[in-house]
Amino acid sequence: MKFAWQIGLAAFLALGLVGNISPTWAAEDAPAAEDKPAATEEKAEEAEADKEFAPASVDKGLAEVTSLLRTGGPAKLAPKDRYAKAVEMVDKMWDMDRDEGESQRLMMLKFQLLMTLDRMGNKEAGQKANSFLASVSEGSDEALAVQARKLIFSIRISKLASLPPEEQQAAIDEIKGEILAEKPTEKTAALATQFASSLSYMLKSEESAKEIGDLADHFKDSGDEKVEKAAASLIGMARRMSLPGKPIELTGTTLNGEDLNFPAAFKGKTVVVDFWATWCGPCIAEFPNMKKLYAAYHPHGFEIIGISLDDTKPVVEKFVEEREIPWTIVWNDKGDERGWSDVNSVRYGITGIPTMIFVGKDGNVVSITARGHELDKLLAEAYPDVKLEEEKPEAEAKVEKAGQ
Repeated sequence: MKFAWQIGLAAFLALGLVGNISPTWAAEDAPAAEDKPAATEEKAEEAEADKEFAPASVDKGLAEVTSLLRTGGPAKLAPKDRYAKAVEMVDKMWDMDRDEGESQRLMMLKFQLLMTLDRMGNKEAGQKANSFLASVSEGSDEALAVQARKLIFSIRISKLASLPPEEQQAAIDEIKGEILAEKPTEKTAALATQFASSLSYMLKSEESAKEIGDLADHFKDSGDEKVEKAAASLIGMARRMSLPGKPIELTGTTLNGEDLNFPAAFKGKTVVVDFWATWCGPCIAEFPNMKKLYAAYHPHGFEIIGISLDDTKPVVEKFVEEREIPWTIVWNDKGDERGWSDVNSVRYGITGIPTMIFVGKDGNVVSITARGHELDKLLAEAYPDVKLEEEKPEAEAKVEKAGQ
């Protein structure tokens, strides 16, 4: 199978997958370039280019690889040649003593280098990339083998969205069949959760609910506590996918200590249920639009219930006060558990935030993806007579503010 992985090498460098490295690979005590006689500079570069790659450590070797990829090295190699040379360097480091983190970085780097060469027209490199991952996945280093299998699995999943509908369903059936054929374990449950999360974004809600429900049934009676915890998450995801057209169940205590009293206290209103946290950048990025919509529609019956997945309450209280959040915020005590163990989060299998669910005036869920422009659209449909004020140009707003 040919893996269609489209992450560029620059992304790996930016994410630190090849370590914290410096682009300079000359010895610290080497003389500066301008101090070298012009006649000897070219000879020095030739000697450096011919020097055998023998790093003192994997970390130092990765520094040399990164320098080569960025500059082409002393020989100023062309891109295709520098990638090929980098593969040879990684192979030498693969035979060195290395810790688990270094092993993982080397595996990821070699695979990406080979796939880059494949995209440059070297089809043999693509075959080597696939063979390399397969061999690592079956190797004696179990921790690394697990990472390789996860990578292979992730790549297979990443291809699903680009497939034609008939091929997509066949590929989904194949992956699901492989999971269901395995004995329920913590590892296979983790893969199933990853698969289910992708399905929740890829398929229509009712379709994904069925697929995820089948996965949940496979793990729910395993007798292993960790596996059954994963199964509970899958069951919750399937429940969330099934929400459109049905009421949502919420349990909680507001920041001022009062019972949420849902749905009784929100009867006849439209409600956005927002799963969020103070540490979640994308969650906070939604707030300006949410504030604008709340100001416009709240007088007509629009409510927001923000369910915080933060670990501690004081952090949420301070955030809400400083950001002047006007809507209802729920924070449930989770005991010794972390924020994701919120009862509502578990009930609906929340695996990523923000997750925003729109509830109509009749108490039934209208959308489970009510973010950004989708929320604008839903509110415009629910309140057709409400007209939003047009935002003034920034310059005009500044002049108006200055005159107040």
